[in-house]
Amino acid sequence: MKLTYESVIKLREHPWCLPRYTTWLLAAVSFAVGYGLDVISFEALPLILIMMVSAWRLSMVQAVWFRWLFTGFLFIATAVLLEKHFAPGFHNVLVWDNQPVKPDSVPFTLYLNADKPWPALAVLLFFMGPKQPIAFSLLQTGRQWHQAASLALLPVIVMLIVVFGLALGTGFVRWQPAWPEIFWLFLLNNLLITSLAEAALLRGFLQSMLIRHLGSYSWGTYMAILLPALIHSLAHYPASFSYIALVFIASAFYGWIYQRSRSLEMAVLGQWLLNSCHFLLFSYPAAA
Repeated sequence: MKLTYESVIKLREHPWCLPRYTTWLLAAVSFAVGYGLDVISFEALPLILIMMVSAWRLSMVQAVWFRWLFTGFLFIATAVLLEKHFAPGFHNVLVWDNQPVKPDSVPFTLYLNADKPWPALAVLLFFMGPKQPIAFSLLQTGRQWHQAASLALLPVIVMLIVVFGLALGTGFVRWQPAWPEIFWLFLLNNLLITSLAEAALLRGFLQSMLIRHLGSYSWGTYMAILLPALIHSLAHYPASFSYIALVFIASAFYGWIYQRSRSLEMAVLGQWLLNSCHFLLFSYPAAA
């Protein structure tokens, strides 16, 4: 069968969705677990509530732009505070403190972040329902996974060749395969926190909203892919220009993967694959 965007969408006749009370219950359980593990305090609760309520209201607003403009700004502002670790009340766990993970690599610091996953949780809980089709629904069956993976394969291969080709060509990284002692923790953290959180916010929310409101224009899809990529890259300032440029290029590929496969899961896995290859096969995060 020919793989098209329409065929992927038609396969998802019953999108993943939770009742409203269940979404709030899961959010409350998440906070309680974080509080019990001493990584979240009640000082974080007001900002979390503002973000969750704005996401809830935003998911109920349909096509009237001036109604979702304020709630959209509020959601993005609170999500950025959480993503960039500016929100009070979180006690992120330091597991690797400013040390090289490989010889001849620059020092690296790794935290297990309790604040970064909250925007992703909001996107997953409020923007995936059939009545609020802001983001593409989550994959349900093996056939859907096969369709999405088949569509994602081309941009993933091109992404790996282009990004690592540029990184090696500019001397930003060197070929240095190794298994650092924290490899398993890095891979889990990067999949479940970093890649999921960034893909959910930038692709599942922002890119989907831009497609929804700009998709009728000839330039709409390009803007929907490139604007989140630009935001993603600038969020890494004051890193070096070469690093910011590589992040922009990689992030644009994440957007292409999401748009082509119509799948948040493929965008998450594509980002995780790139980061994992970078960590295991090359100097990380950059050559010294």
